[in-house]
Amino acid sequence: MAGVVYQTHLITGHSIHGRHKSAMDVFFKIMKEDGWKGLFRGNGVNCVRVAPCKAIELCVFEIVKRLLNKDGNPLQNVAAPVAGGAAGMAGTLATYPLEVLRTRMAIQPEHYNGMISAVTKVLREEGFGAFYSGLVPSLVGVFPYSATNYFVYDGLRSTYRRATGNQSIPTVVTLLFGAVAAAASSTVTFPLEVARKQLQLGTKGLVTHRSAVSVIREIYSKEGFWALYRGLGTTWLKLVPAAGIAFVCYEAARIALEVDDAFQGKSRTSRLAQKK
Repeated sequence: MAGVVYQTHLITGHSIHGRHKSAMDVFFKIMKEDGWKGLFRGNGVNCVRVAPCKAIELCVFEIVKRLLNKDGNPLQNVAAPVAGGAAGMAGTLATYPLEVLRTRMAIQPEHYNGMISAVTKVLREEGFGAFYSGLVPSLVGVFPYSATNYFVYDGLRSTYRRATGNQSIPTVVTLLFGAVAAAASSTVTFPLEVARKQLQLGTKGLVTHRSAVSVIREIYSKEGFWALYRGLGTTWLKLVPAAGIAFVCYEAARIALEVDDAFQGKSRTSRLAQKK
């Protein structure tokens, strides 16, 4: 969670006393001003958000991918990226208000004393719609992100199986494939992540925008192209290992529930025999 806090500071260019130049700059500023507890601001909301978000995302991915993989389906060859994009949008849409609260509590601790007070304050001052600030760029951004993520991961997994002839993929390899997929997808869509964070801050952010395009244009015109990738390194540090672990858990669950590719087309008797 500590990575989330100073990643958000870097992406938005915001701090209590000004802008920061690096992740370590943000880290030491937070430690000096708020102590180690400052690194975990918004963690409660994040814990509430992440479990249903990933559960919905992985469930939708599995269902949509299987529907698209049916013989004769015109989208069969792009089942993984299409299913991945749909899964990312479903998870984001279902838990987006919690994402907004997490961002605000992490970057604006002086305004919010807890999740309940944050909900009350946002409703009273800005209305229900504020919980969906930045939703459009989030959905626009999450589709290519999730599509790339699952496309790269599924492609690496399929390549490994063809090359080795082994349907069972070692845990370490799965961890590596998930990490590579996360790094690739976050790089492709990071400017939209920057715009999303700015929009989520609402009127209390550094700037007030009506669209992701206006955020990106202003950052580009004032700070240059590389400012659109400010905080990418910290995002990798946080996201890459988390994504790798998530895919390891996902594959373990698929095997446990007998929905893994290695089980497809086998009768229950043969699957039980294989287990024995």
